[in-house]
Amino acid sequence: MFYLILIIAGIFSGIFASVAGMASIVSYPVLMALGYSPVMANVLSTGSLVLSGLGSVTSSYNLIKKNIKITIGIVISALLGGTLGSYLLISLPKDNFEHLVPYFVLLSAVLLFFSGKLSNITSNIKKISKKRYLVILGASLLVGVYIGYFGSGAGLMLVSVLLLLIPASFVEINAIKNFTTMMTNLLSFIIYQANVSVHWSTIIVMGVGMFIGGYLGPKIMLYFPDRMLKLFVGVCALGLSGYLFYVG
Repeated sequence: MFYLILIIAGIFSGIFASVAGMASIVSYPVLMALGYSPVMANVLSTGSLVLSGLGSVTSSYNLIKKNIKITIGIVISALLGGTLGSYLLISLPKDNFEHLVPYFVLLSAVLLFFSGKLSNITSNIKKISKKRYLVILGASLLVGVYIGYFGSGAGLMLVSVLLLLIPASFVEINAIKNFTTMMTNLLSFIIYQANVSVHWSTIIVMGVGMFIGGYLGPKIMLYFPDRMLKLFVGVCALGLSGYLFYVG
């Protein structure tokens, strides 16, 4: 029963991760309910999310290949930012700033709701200019810092920012987000497991579920229009920010 719960939770977490960037809304409370400490639940969830990202990348390979140049740039910038965020976390404990997280998530929701109108400004651009490319890399670096320092709602934030800066469909942007968060989660997990003893059986079993969910998520998205996807993710973001305000 223990492993069945992990697989089912992993599938739903993978779907939420690949579509809305909010896997922890499922995986974290389930792991806590199964008896893991908050720190270990976070480590196990992060490790399992790498497999969710692998499933999403496998499912969205053609979309990532189509935008490979900008994707690689975003990933490198986010990894650099994530490393910087991790060092900031060591020198500036996030307890002093964690109350800001709900506001960041709320901002992501607002950006998602308005991204359609704002992105119309750049929707006719067929090629991204060097100036805009640098802005995208800079924004990805900042989001990477947020990922390394806070983590909560990072996928939402990355999607909302990229939707404003890149003239592409929600599905394409989401594919870039999934690849980027897979790499940042991998980096975080490498750092985590070097400092704590992890339960590999839990990661593998939940990771199998997450791989399945991560693979299914992008496929499911193809059946819905961009506007509906943005609305769904935006509502989820509002719900997450409300929850974070409540528990904070």
